Amino acid sequence: MRRFGDESGQTLVMVALSMAVLLGFAAFATDVGVMLNAKRRVQSAADSAAIAAAWGVSQNTGAVATGTAAATANGYTAGTDANGYATTVDIEPTPIDGQFAGQSGYTEAIITQQVPTFFMHMFGRDSATVAARAVATDKGSSLNCLTATKATDTTMIFKGSFHVTAPGCAVSVQSSDPDALQFTGGAGSLTAASVSVVGGDGGQTGDSTPAPTTGADYSGDPLAGQLTTPSYGPSGTTPCTDVSSTGIGTTGSQTYIPNPTGTVCYSSTGDINLTNVNLAPGTYIFNNPTGTLVLGGAINGPTTSGSTDPSTASIDHSSGAGVTLYVLGGMNETAGTVLNLYAPGSGSYSGILLWGGGTYAGTSICPTGTGNAGPGVIQLNLGNSTGNFYGIIYAPTSDLVFQDSGSDSAGPDITTNIVVGTMCDQTADINITSYTQASGNGRFPRISLVE
Repeated sequence: MRRFGDESGQTLVMVALSMAVLLGFAAFATDVGVMLNAKRRVQSAADSAAIAAAWGVSQNTGAVATGTAAATANGYTAGTDANGYATTVDIEPTPIDGQFAGQSGYTEAIITQQVPTFFMHMFGRDSATVAARAVATDKGSSLNCLTATKATDTTMIFKGSFHVTAPGCAVSVQSSDPDALQFTGGAGSLTAASVSVVGGDGGQTGDSTPAPTTGADYSGDPLAGQLTTPSYGPSGTTPCTDVSSTGIGTTGSQTYIPNPTGTVCYSSTGDINLTNVNLAPGTYIFNNPTGTLVLGGAINGPTTSGSTDPSTASIDHSSGAGVTLYVLGGMNETAGTVLNLYAPGSGSYSGILLWGGGTYAGTSICPTGTGNAGPGVIQLNLGNSTGNFYGIIYAPTSDLVFQDSGSDSAGPDITTNIVVGTMCDQTADINITSYTQASGNGRFPRISLVE
């Protein structure tokens, strides 16, 4: 039988060839893993940049600036590094691609980065480019309807036979106190989309539907930085009229208050009485830090015709005209008051109907007795009044008190979002609808990724 030549050493050759192939696969697998990890990081940065850009649009701080800053914070800055690897960051105020291309209210972030390879450069591939794209929007409104911003102590109390119905709203208590949210008495009910507390709750917590969620994250004042305090007084652009002895309006016929400059200021060392008035569109400053703004009679504004008779004037809110009441002391809406007040739909104070600039210095967030409001306390007797209340209540250092249930067992309907330091409901029956959802106002934007 014929023998073939010596075959020794062939295994070594085959192993060497196989090793080259295996190393190639290892290089491919390693570099693919590196690229996938880089892709995840770039996508996360693009998502954050798009969300930040949408927030910038909602806050009028600029989509490009806020989106770019978010990308930088995540480690992605446009340019070329010392090794020659390039990064691009493209923030678009309106998307240039995809299903939302050219649509306002949407922002787009595109980030690309050259990533060095580890093994594939042996095959002539020194780098690979990973890219990510995200689109976010600020359309829609937050569910937050009732927020108590004070970070310490008991900050929200529901007393007695209260009934608060806010089925599409979130209730947020920002205090870290173990007794931040309290339900006292009995036979009350709170109905909301959610109830969250940074600290703890106590009392008749079964009055809440759903049950409060404790240990929530602190988020602070949702409107912080959005508003600029109106300028008034001797050094301001708007002079203040002293009404210490006269008050505003009359107890008989109604008074029409024109507002040709857009801002009117009233000053007093004590209380200011606002009785039976029609308010022209604009901002109204009540400069009485040691007193109370007392509302009585019929308070309307604005009206379509500038009528001096609230009983016949129609309320105009569809045009975007409205009023903002800036109160430096306290406020007390007395029982039986007719309120027809609408916030402005545009401008610097868009959506803000009542802005409390006072600071509550009391020992209890539930002052007792009708008319017991003082500096830094906003007391609303909505259960004993009629009319419309359409706009945001913003008083981050004040105490809001809902007083009395009145004769309306169903409770009045108010369209509002409330941001206050502390809040107390003393047996009041109230139905709350989110103003930002009803009006499309962007003060409380709901930022979300859509692509």
